[in-house]
Amino acid sequence: MQKADEFYSEMNSSNSDKVYDFDWFFRFYEAASTVSDAAMQELWAKILAGEVSEPSTFSFKTIDILKNISKKDAELFIKVCSYSFVLGNTLYLPREDEYHNANDILYVDIMKLNELGLMFSDGTIRTEFEVDTIPKCIVVNDELFMTISSKHGEKIKFSINQYPFTEAGREIASLISQRPSDDIFIEYAKLLSKKNDNCIFSIFRIIERDGDDFTYINENLLDIN
Repeated sequence: MQKADEFYSEMNSSNSDKVYDFDWFFRFYEAASTVSDAAMQELWAKILAGEVSEPSTFSFKTIDILKNISKKDAELFIKVCSYSFVLGNTLYLPREDEYHNANDILYVDIMKLNELGLMFSDGTIRTEFEVDTIPKCIVVNDELFMTISSKHGEKIKFSINQYPFTEAGREIASLISQRPSDDIFIEYAKLLSKKNDNCIFSIFRIIERDGDDFTYINENLLDIN
């Protein structure tokens, strides 16, 4: 409660018009009451603070999943979050062997997160879309975003292979500050560019966000095209 109060005080949230589901809080306290590890307590405290700030932010399923996550599981999840990206409303780990090998991610790690209910391990999931000469924003992290366009003018099909997070996985990931570094982001863009030589990739730095819109520095950080 003390930790949650500290996190809540930083959220600047007014809850005067919010309606709470007290069944959620009963479930929360039942699940969190036996957690003694300080790092895990922080995750639980952030969930409580987030739910008080904005009801229905965290599902019953997220509580049940987090209840069964050990500290070792949490450390693995945090590691995978630090190599994962946002595409639209999807948080995903790239399904690229070269990317995994370079960053010491094993398929058994993905299988473990799938077993815990945090990530899908299906090796056929991809997002497909059409690309033309107008740059399209495809991947975002906290400070950078990636665009893609057709190199030769014609419309082409493009796909991103992925291991997407589950809804509970996304909710828990929202509590974790680790996201891909600039170097990791650029590494991933170079890999996509190498596999799609008919496309132009660019990376720009975000300086201000407003929902899905953002202001950025118009300087391509990806010097490979």
